[in-house]
Parts: sequence; C-alpha cells; structure tokens
Amino acid sequence: MPGKIHDLTNRKYGRLTVISFSHMNKRKSYWNCVCICGNETTVRSDCLKNGTVQSCKCMNYEHYYSIVHGKSKTKLYKVYHSMKQRCYNPKSTGYEHYGGRGIIVCDEWLDNFIRFYNWAIETGYKEGLSINRINNNGNYEPDNCEWIYQKTQMLNTRRNRKCTYHNKNQTLSQWANEYGVNLNTLYSRINHGWDIDKALNTPTKK
Repeated sequence: MPGKIHDLTNRKYGRLTVISFSHMNKRKSYWNCVCICGNETTVRSDCLKNGTVQSCKCMNYEHYYSIVHGKSKTKLYKVYHSMKQRCYNPKSTGYEHYGGRGIIVCDEWLDNFIRFYNWAIETGYKEGLSINRINNNGNYEPDNCEWIYQKTQMLNTRRNRKCTYHNKNQTLSQWANEYGVNLNTLYSRINHGWDIDKALNTPTKK
C-alpha cells in the first residue's frame, strides 16, 4: 500500500468492512471489502467515505425485490428500512445505540423484506405500532421482537436504561422507586446531562 494513502483497513462503512488495500487508479485508492452478507467487493475510497456505496449489490437487490412485490411505499417497508439504517448506517440517527453497540438484523430478514413482512402480519402489525426488541441487548429477530405503541416503547426505554451509583448498577425505574423520584423526571434530568447523584437527590420544585 502506498505510504501517503490513509489506511482504511478494518473501518466499517454501512454493511461493508474494509479488509485490505486493492490498487490505485487515476489517483484514487480502491479497497477490498467484505459485506455483512458474506460477499466481497472492491470499492473506491471516496465512495466508501461519502456513503455512495454501503454494501455489495445485496442492498440494490433488496430494493428491487420490494418493488417487485409492490410494498416499497408502505409504512411497514419504512419501518423495515429504518430498522436496518439504525444497525448498519453510521450516519443514521441513533446508530450509536444500535449498530454502534453491535445490534444487527438477523439473516432471515436482512435481505428479504417479504419474510419480514410476513412475520409482521402474522404477529399483529398495524399502522401506529413500532417494532420493539424484547431484550434491549438482543438483535432484531423474530423471537426477540414485538409490536407496541410508541408511547409504550418510550416508557420501556426509561425503565430499562441503567445507571451506576455508589458501585450499584440498576435501571432508572429501580433508582426512581428507591429514591422516590418520578421516573419521567429522572429520565429527563439524565438526558439533560445531570449526573446520577444530582438527578436522584435534587428535590422536585413544587
């Protein structure tokens, strides 16, 4: 690899992980990448960095597959697309809480929207519901997902978020119960950058 080229080895771009330098062409560097689906491909550096290429051709195939079945404009497809963006696109809002900490979409759904669609219908999906992982540390897969209303999902987030205080680690819901603090107040304080000691022990203004 030429010395002046910025090494991209082991960097992740969408579904692609750079595994080695390939070659130079017209002053552009090309890199060998492996896609999450297992295929290998060679991609120009600027296409990786600006997000133009985020996978091998599997994403293109998936988009075509959804259009063929006439469901690419449905709200359920948007749910599906957003789910995958959270897991595989570093530029996506919330990526750090999903793909950034290792959450993935199972092989059964990853490149097959129709399988996801069929599972969704069979498990009671309807407009207004959002997908929720039962185990917050688990992946998007049939045995770990359910459909709930957004308000419930937000409450689950507040309940399941954990903080450590005095060498004790427990959920915000547990801390709120222990210190007699309203759960929504505690969550809001933590979200606004309060440390856990101040959040738990500052009296609520009346």
